[in-house]
Amino acid sequence: MERNMVDMKIIKGLCTNGIPFNVLRNLQFIEIVNAMKKASDGYKSPYGEKVRTVLFDECVRDFDKDLIQVKDTWYTQGVSVVSDGLSNVKHKPLLNVLVVNACGAVFMYTQDYSGAEKTGIEISKEALATTIVLNSWRNWVKNGDENTRWEKMNIPLHCLGFALNPKFYEDSIFKQLLPVVCKENHQIKIKRLVQGVMEAFRISENEEEGRMLQEQFVTFHMKKCIYSMVETNAVTMDEIDWWSTYGAETLELAEVAKKVLSQLISSYSAERN
Repeated sequence: MERNMVDMKIIKGLCTNGIPFNVLRNLQFIEIVNAMKKASDGYKSPYGEKVRTVLFDECVRDFDKDLIQVKDTWYTQGVSVVSDGLSNVKHKPLLNVLVVNACGAVFMYTQDYSGAEKTGIEISKEALATTIVLNSWRNWVKNGDENTRWEKMNIPLHCLGFALNPKFYEDSIFKQLLPVVCKENHQIKIKRLVQGVMEAFRISENEEEGRMLQEQFVTFHMKKCIYSMVETNAVTMDEIDWWSTYGAETLELAEVAKKVLSQLISSYSAERN
């Protein structure tokens, strides 16, 4: 009966404050309950003014410390700026902006977009990043699997990402894609992939650099020099780690590969948050 009474206090507190029930599975909520149990007799929760000022500032600093490890990877793994539109309770159009890579998503800020058009051009004026992944039917990839990446070969950046991933030159990996590849003539698909790669190399600053990247891509693609001896590791190693380890033969291409392969192919992180 005592336990039931406590449970009822909790459920009433959640209902009257509009707190979702899944907070009961949240690790921070479990930590709150455990901290309450261990607190000395007579403990009272902090008053509102202290929560809004001193405790909140301390909490922000604590979160910033936790995020240092993730932010440190931005310089080595690269980042994507991911955005997602929403409306607040006053029906104001807002845009959440997150910085994301393989190590996690970090919320940066919310922008009020009242009176502005939510297009890639407008958003890119606000975000300083190589690639912006937008949640729209025209350029959003629904899933993060490699079959989806293969199906999006009409986008040059995706072509380049696929062609620079050392895993997909391994026969066992490529066979997993065959059902998807066979929906269209294999040679046509490969030709389109190479065309997309060449188009993507327009990211170079000048013609000379673009030509150098193309030559280095041929070295990698045809498995010349060191690339003929590291096929096994391509399957077992992380793609960015692989390029960092073996990319010395084609330094400029390795830098491009690390930047491209660190980009996301969906806005899932923004949707989830």
